[in-house]
Amino acid sequence: MDLKELINQLDFTEENLRSALVSQATLLMQASRYRVKKLRDRLAAEANLAQQQSEWASRIRRISSKSEKKVTEAYIKEEVSGAETVVSARQELDEAKVLEEQAKLLVDAYQSRGSMIKSLVQLIGSEAAVERGIIQSALEESGLKKLKARVRNKYPGGTGGDDE
Repeated sequence: MDLKELINQLDFTEENLRSALVSQATLLMQASRYRVKKLRDRLAAEANLAQQQSEWASRIRRISSKSEKKVTEAYIKEEVSGAETVVSARQELDEAKVLEEQAKLLVDAYQSRGSMIKSLVQLIGSEAAVERGIIQSALEESGLKKLKARVRNKYPGGTGGDDE
């Protein structure tokens, strides 16, 4: 799954809360795998940049030693940083860092999504419990009223107060 697909899967509605709950673990795992892949890409880009810098620095030192021309480390560093392959490798590294950060934020978003789903499930459960309690109270009250009415009908001369 790529970044766009993972981002598109973040949204859910209350109506599809059940499917969001079922898919959450899988999507979080996919987002985590995506993040690990981007971490590896960044590490590879860092290694490539270091290799390009090392190769250019070696090349410059080798050329300068043949010409017996003394070069400073500052000169070598400046030449290396301007080399086309080094510039390209640096750009790749910068892009890899951006993608890794996006992947990290995506994992954070999925963790937040999981917390939100859990909270919604608890809220819906609480609402159901309250509704069940209200219904149960209403049924008990209705049953109690019916019982009182039957007792009054059976024993019409009672002196009970008005309980209704």
